[in-house]
Amino acid sequence: MPFGVTQSTPTDSMQGNQCIAVLRSQLGFGGDRPRKLNAFVATVLEKRKFYNLIAVASFSKRSAEYFTNQLEFIRKNYGKVTSHEDFAKQSFFCSAFVVACYAVVGIIGETAQVAYQPSNFSPGHLVEDPTFGWLLGYLVPEGGTFPSGDPLLTQGTLWSDCQDARWW
Repeated sequence: MPFGVTQSTPTDSMQGNQCIAVLRSQLGFGGDRPRKLNAFVATVLEKRKFYNLIAVASFSKRSAEYFTNQLEFIRKNYGKVTSHEDFAKQSFFCSAFVVACYAVVGIIGETAQVAYQPSNFSPGHLVEDPTFGWLLGYLVPEGGTFPSGDPLLTQGTLWSDCQDARWW
């Protein structure tokens, strides 16, 4: 079993999973963003950081407190920027890594980083915040199914290009 951030194909990622949600960012990954993303991922992989179980274990309380006091946190920390190198030194859990990637490539600008502290974002936060895109649909392995209680199945997608389309 992998110990931390790993790189794999979508097919390999599907093994052992019921489905994987696919988000589409309308802010795009064009220009220099793919190079920045690949360089950041390569640096994180080189650092061989462990999956951040401590952050996962304390997530619920810490995240709720952060979002309850987010404006105060922003006021106190406005202007503080995390460099790409400092992001690469951190340990992550999955959604926290996504937030860090968005900051590194510039979708979350330096002045907005204070409002997007990676370790406070769950997969649900990513789906709810348009910064991370809209639900495009799911990758489902052969024989796989969607979780029966998945709220996204009943809410549909907010993808503004195809407002009336469902992608599953």
